[in-house]
Amino acid sequence: MNIHSTCFCVGDWVKSYTPGIWQVFRVIQNEPRLRYSLNERKRGNRRPVIFCKRLVDECWKASFTGEICDPAVVQVLSSVDRARLDDFLSKNPDILDKFSVYEPRDLDSAMDLLLIVPDSIGKNGIQSIANEVFADIEEEGLSNDEILERIDTSQLRDYVSPRVINAILRFLCKEHEIRDGEYVFRKVQVIMV
Repeated sequence: MNIHSTCFCVGDWVKSYTPGIWQVFRVIQNEPRLRYSLNERKRGNRRPVIFCKRLVDECWKASFTGEICDPAVVQVLSSVDRARLDDFLSKNPDILDKFSVYEPRDLDSAMDLLLIVPDSIGKNGIQSIANEVFADIEEEGLSNDEILERIDTSQLRDYVSPRVINAILRFLCKEHEIRDGEYVFRKVQVIMV
């Protein structure tokens, strides 16, 4: 199947890289691209991202879960699988009722920036700096570029490291929230490695 000519729509029944029968519940047509420095060239958006929730596992037992997929690993059900699904659903209408109200959780996106934090600053110190620089992140939500601009004009720029690291500055985008074609990040945390 040619992935470039296949367009997935909400409601499509599909197979994915995780075994089972899945249903598409969201499609981001042009996933925003992230950059990790203001010096990087800003590139155009990528191909779609498919959000699926699983009805049954490979043994045809109810097994609700969610995942995010690249279109390259998603296939529309074959006619044989679709007939089997229709038969299964006609015999198990209660499972379809439960499935229709099931909402997968924690399908978030993250952006990690690498840091080298001196022992004299430590996790608490760098978290305090991050909390100050991004005090309004939860309420306002910040784009990739807004985050990079704040880092560039704050003390945090002194700790960003492209190679040697001992910490990660992680920004979370809940449920792949998008505003003006860009991810909206609403949480920042420091992870020591």
